[in-house]
Amino acid sequence: MKRIFVPVICSALLACTSMRAAAQAQGVDSVIPSPKKIVVHSSTAVEIGSGWKIAVDMTNQDDLFSANYLQQAVKKVSEVTLPVTGLDGSGERILMGNPYTDGFLRVLAENHGIMPGSEGFGQGYTIRATPDRLFVLGNGSAGTFYGAVTASALLRKSESGVSFPDVTVADWPDVEIRAFYGECLADSGYYSDEKQWADLLTRYKFNMWIPPRARRKKGLDGYLQRRHFVLVANTNLLATTFHNRDCIEGVFAHGRLRFVDDVAVPLEESLVLANPGFEVEGLPGWRFTPGHLQEQGKYKWDITDLDSHSGGHAARLQVIAPIVHSSGYLMSDRYDVPADRTFFFSFWGKISGDSGQVTLVARNASKDVVFTVSRSVEAGEWTEYQFPCSTTDLVSTVELYSRVMDAGPLTLWLDDFNVVELDNKLAGVLRTSDTKLEVWNTDKSVKYQEGPDYLVASNGKALNFVSPLEGKRLSLRRVPSGNIPTAGEIAVTYDFAVNFQPPGRYEYCSFADPATYDTFRTALVKPAFGRFDYKYVFLGMDEIRGFNRDGRAEKAGRANCEALAEGINRAVAILKGFNPDVKVMMWDDMLNPWHNGDDENYQLPYGGKPGRTSDAARLLDKSVIPVTWWYSEDCLGTIRNAGPFYRNLGLRYMGGAFAGESNLTEWSRDYEGSLGLIKTEWGDDVSNMNVAAECFWNKVRAPATEPGAESPGG
Repeated sequence: MKRIFVPVICSALLACTSMRAAAQAQGVDSVIPSPKKIVVHSSTAVEIGSGWKIAVDMTNQDDLFSANYLQQAVKKVSEVTLPVTGLDGSGERILMGNPYTDGFLRVLAENHGIMPGSEGFGQGYTIRATPDRLFVLGNGSAGTFYGAVTASALLRKSESGVSFPDVTVADWPDVEIRAFYGECLADSGYYSDEKQWADLLTRYKFNMWIPPRARRKKGLDGYLQRRHFVLVANTNLLATTFHNRDCIEGVFAHGRLRFVDDVAVPLEESLVLANPGFEVEGLPGWRFTPGHLQEQGKYKWDITDLDSHSGGHAARLQVIAPIVHSSGYLMSDRYDVPADRTFFFSFWGKISGDSGQVTLVARNASKDVVFTVSRSVEAGEWTEYQFPCSTTDLVSTVELYSRVMDAGPLTLWLDDFNVVELDNKLAGVLRTSDTKLEVWNTDKSVKYQEGPDYLVASNGKALNFVSPLEGKRLSLRRVPSGNIPTAGEIAVTYDFAVNFQPPGRYEYCSFADPATYDTFRTALVKPAFGRFDYKYVFLGMDEIRGFNRDGRAEKAGRANCEALAEGINRAVAILKGFNPDVKVMMWDDMLNPWHNGDDENYQLPYGGKPGRTSDAARLLDKSVIPVTWWYSEDCLGTIRNAGPFYRNLGLRYMGGAFAGESNLTEWSRDYEGSLGLIKTEWGDDVSNMNVAAECFWNKVRAPATEPGAESPGG
């Protein structure tokens, strides 16, 4: 068998000027992602007229779909419908299929020297145009389809119907899975429906679409599967709270109450703010402090009687010129607080111009900052802002301050600060088979019984995570014939729900309560697998702020990393009950020593306890696929160290990129062991989809000398 050697031209370079010009004239250089190898034989195009047929194994449904796909592309260009027939050697034909499994195609491919290589996970293909043949050959059914996608992009309308450039194309992907995470953005007008977006992803040779929500339009999975997408279901474990509110991770309350007329009422507040409405002359409880030296003269703090939320005064910050660094501060006194208490802070704010903020600072006994919590004041009229704070056993004092940075001109008003201790208010109480309200004497030597000793009543309202005092609340009534002394004090313990998250985000599920996993199985997993037998599932699990903190977690007695691994592994076990071979993808920031997983105090602002979570990676089921996400253009340790870390643990992993060209390029570098790459969409930003397609199909090779590995947190 005679093989003809022809010089290979890489499409990314096309170093020869004449060949580059020929490729441009033929339109080959416009294909995205760029084929690995292109040979331009001449500038003469092959004419495909109405007498041509598309020949394919009619019993192979995948290849038949590829033939129909190319048939529609020809029709769209020329309005000519080429008939699809079985494989034969007579007449003018577009021959499609896999020569490794079809003897007829193998003979033709070897005679023309166009056997596809074995590279590319069964997704590689070769295209060759001759005067009476157009070969579209794959090393797998997906390869034949991607060959049809490229061939469709090279068709041009001509007098006889369509023309095809006189080229040989050899191509394959470097990355097995090339995924998109996001919506089709129909609401923003980017694409009118999901199928149009799927068509765009197909043209760019993406082969996985991860929906942020569990639901997609009926029929889309089949539409994607025919286009050789790897189907993935989104069954986020953290979403169980939307189906069963009692699954929410609560806060463990240690409250003290006393009975007055046989009704339990809270004891005195343990934290009271001085001069919360700025009505006392001399500003007790507060002070103004200078800001950055370069910003002097651009701002002024004062107490004004020109506007207030209530009373006659409010604190006001006037910024007359843009501030880059920091304005001066409104600072509160520093208050001592008891350990293991949850407080609910609120204030009223109003601003004209840019946004401002109020920040709480929690300090330990050595006056070191343990954590901070901030709430932004947005433009508009007087609005109440709220946030909880749990002291745990690390916090000794708290203080409040307000300032602005990188903002102005503006005017900010603040008024009516308030704080309420939640541990003794019986608000947002969670009651499941695994978490109960318990009532004790003050030294906890006697546990009282509901019914004989006290009665519980509810106000009938639903749980209110954002404002728990306005939602479900319980009340306790002493039974006179019971064991609780008249006018006696009691200690209560219970889990309650309050939202520590920033506005627009919600609390996460309890990893300790069996109800979480029952809800996960019945409300999320069973409906998903009722639609399709998914081989991949996306579990979510990113930025889990506030877990392993309530009474259920305290009974389990696990470190943060152990609780996280337990939750993931139990979810994986449920998924394997529906498909034993399922692969479970999840965001990895809580597992990654170069991301949130390395932060010892990550849980503290959200009522949790200290402890890194990155050690959870060593405890995971090996079917878990961590998806490392990092979206900035700098601090590349997160990108570069993820691969070696997970490979050493025996885990496959994927990389999650965003929109920046530099970020996409860094993620595309040739890391051994990566299963794939994901282009993410956040905030309707789908820019650089073409760059992502290019980088995901054709990986950017690592430089000859790689920078040294960074330490965790680098």
